[in-house]
Amino acid sequence: MLDRKNLKGMVRALKEGEILWYAPDHDYGPASSVFAPLFAVEQAATTTGTWDAGENVRGDDCAVCSAAQAQRHGV
Repeated sequence: MLDRKNLKGMVRALKEGEILWYAPDHDYGPASSVFAPLFAVEQAATTTGTWDAGENVRGDDCAVCSAAQAQRHGV
């Protein structure tokens, strides 16, 4: 188990083929978030995890899904 603040450890784990579940759910305000419509309501979304993964992990190593998608597929 990795601490949520250990981004280097997360990248290392992904590079070693480990599975990582990262689900940020906090509003860090306009300086650290982008706002996008979610069900027609502007909501804050963090970009740090996306940026970090984009810089360090190949695209075929990443899967993004919602809880509903995971449940439908038995994940």
